Amino acid sequence: MMAIARIIAIGLCAPLPVEPQTTLTPVIASMVSGASFQAGPIAPGEVVTFFGIGLGSAAPVSFKPDGTGHISRTLGSTRVLFNENAAPLLYASSTRATAIAPVDLVPPPSQPPVTVADTTPAKPESFYVVKPGDSLTKIAVEQLGSPAGVPALLDLNKETLKGTDKIRPNMKLRLPAKPLAAAM
Repeated sequence: MMAIARIIAIGLCAPLPVEPQTTLTPVIASMVSGASFQAGPIAPGEVVTFFGIGLGSAAPVSFKPDGTGHISRTLGSTRVLFNENAAPLLYASSTRATAIAPVDLVPPPSQPPVTVADTTPAKPESFYVVKPGDSLTKIAVEQLGSPAGVPALLDLNKETLKGTDKIRPNMKLRLPAKPLAAAM
């Protein structure tokens, strides 16, 4: 008896026969750039990471190049297909699969390019009220984790600061959406 492998498909796919095993229907929660973990369009040759459930076996599997230096298009029981083309796989686990989008990746004529909407909820805008003795550097260190955040503060508060770097008590300054340390 043969089971059907877990297949993450972008476009159409065909089942891959493998050893008998219990399989889950793969559910993709998100598809992101493998470099930045940001959602967006896929570029040919880009490393792409899928998050979800049932994407691979419980034990994580990483790629090992074959004798000719090629990367396998199957890891354990997992394959990723882009418009019926199997992609080289770098990593597969039950909750994550990372592949390289084929260099000849083009959308099929009847479908738009594949994109995934960013489902991250928008972080509410944050503000800081200037206190006596504050400076932009002090605010950047305390609120953003680094003095390197001063340019971001200046950029976000152009209208409030009217092109200067002078602040005064009770001035309300916008803060970047995420701390500088997390953004780097």
